[in-house]
Parts: sequence; C-alpha cells; structure tokens
Amino acid sequence: MLNFFKKQIKKIGLFLIILIAIMLFSIICDFENQTIINIMIIYIGICWFIMQKTWYDDYTLENNKELEKIKNNLNRELEKYKLKLSDRTLVTKLQYDLEFKIYVEIYEIMFSLYIETDKLRPPLDNLPKEIIAYKKEIERRLNYFGTIYNATSTIINKYRPFYSNEIFEILRNTRDLCHKESLEVALSAKNNELFFDFKDSMDRKLVINKNLEKISNLIKQRIESMKIIED
Repeated sequence: MLNFFKKQIKKIGLFLIILIAIMLFSIICDFENQTIINIMIIYIGICWFIMQKTWYDDYTLENNKELEKIKNNLNRELEKYKLKLSDRTLVTKLQYDLEFKIYVEIYEIMFSLYIETDKLRPPLDNLPKEIIAYKKEIERRLNYFGTIYNATSTIINKYRPFYSNEIFEILRNTRDLCHKESLEVALSAKNNELFFDFKDSMDRKLVINKNLEKISNLIKQRIESMKIIED
C-alpha cells in the first residue's frame, strides 16, 4: 500500500499548490473577499469530491495489486511444493516401515550370499593337500552356500511386489552370478581338478560387488523418495 499513500500525498500537494495559486491570483486581481471565499469553497468542494472518488479507486486498485501479488507468490510456492511432491511418493507410516524392513532383509541376505560365494574357493596356498579332504571342504562350503542361495531366492520372490523391476532384475542377476560361481567350483571339485579359472571368478565377483552397490543406491533413493502422510 506504499504506492497508494505516495499517490495521495502527491494529490494533496497538487491540491495545495493550486489552492495557493488561486489565492495569489485572486489577490493580484483584487477580487472581493467574499468572491475569493466563494471561489475557494467551490474549488475545495470540487477537489474533495474528486479526491474522495480517486482515493477509493486508488485504494481498490492498489489493494487488488497487493492481492494479486500475494496470489502470485502463493501460486509460486504451491508450484514449488508440487514440484517437490512430484519426486516424492506419499506413503503411510505402516507402508514405510514395511518397505524399510523388506529392504533391510533383502540387502542383508544378498550380502550374505556374496560373502558365501567369495568363500567357495579358498586361496591356492590354503587348499588341503589331500584330494579327499579338499573335496569334503568344498562340499561343505557348497552345502552352506546352497542354504543361503535358497533363502535368497525365496526372499527375492517373496517380496517381488514391493520393489521396482530395476531392483528385481539386479537382484536376480546377482543371485544368478553367485549360482554360476558355485557351479564352476562344484565342477572343478567333481573332476578332481585343482585348476580353477580365477580370472572369470574375479570378474563375476566384481560384477556382483557393483550390483550390490547399485541395489544399495536404488534402495536409498526409494527410501528418500517416500514421504510419510497421516493414516
């Protein structure tokens, strides 16, 4: 409303200047006092009517401008809020807790599978000297790996509806790579061969490790995108 008051001050100033000019003109022209008074009364009456009318119009105009400004600001804030919400998924506290629990469980079992996969083939200098002892050790590790592998497959499929296709594909690919590693180890042990393609094994484990990092980032993004609303 500052512009409104500035405009009214200017009008009052102009009114006074004209009033003084009329008075000086009347004095110079040597008008009678009554004539001067009548002129002043007429002038003040006209100015009062005009100012009343213009004050109301000016006030309405400035008030509308202020309201329009407030409206535009609110719309901008609303658009910003909508933009933020467009990247967020509204969920209930129950759904948030459920998904969080699922993601923790999935990542935990996947990491365990990776650890057991890495343990399948011990370093060459730690291999048992006797073939029988070696095969028993590999068999023991494969059996334990199989238990973790089956548990991982069950959890991946069990919670399939709760995560995106992207996460599912990476989970499945990681599980399959771990399974591939176990098959190669089992084949090597079955044929009584101490030789093992460590390069292929390391390449698989490198992909598995990268997949785990991808899964971690995708889960983090999903959790950060969720906004809890009241039930």
